[in-house]
Amino acid sequence: ESSELCSAGPALLSSPGFCSHTLDTMHIAWIGNSYVYYHDLPLMLAGLLAAGGVSSSSGQVTPGGQRLAQHAADPSVAALLEQPWDVAVLQDNSAVPGGADSGDRAASESALRDFFAPRLAGRRVLLYGTWGHAAGCAYARLRARYPDYATMQRLTTA
Repeated sequence: ESSELCSAGPALLSSPGFCSHTLDTMHIAWIGNSYVYYHDLPLMLAGLLAAGGVSSSSGQVTPGGQRLAQHAADPSVAALLEQPWDVAVLQDNSAVPGGADSGDRAASESALRDFFAPRLAGRRVLLYGTWGHAAGCAYARLRARYPDYATMQRLTTA
């Protein structure tokens, strides 16, 4: 018997229309960096899904500090995305979404359009947004734009 996907209730999976699917096993690809790896989000989500009666499998490419544009150039990401995933969770470097470096942001947008979109056509894609750094941006070159947590949080989640 299959379980309704949303019976596990994780907010990550609450996007409109997502809960209309019924699965016995959910296959999830994680493309991101240390925010995914260090907090072991694949294991955390697997536990939430299991609590709702849905088994899961996952694969990940999550090196620290990685941006989506760097992932697009990584052969291990291309290989991972060749597998039949139901869902792909994409997470950019935490400093990129706020636009502090317009080149980094443009490169991420290009990666989403030119690399990820064709490979993930027909699959659920979730963009995982991260939070601001506690003491402002950890990257010296962007610290003036993100001087503290509140500023970075506001700009990267707008």
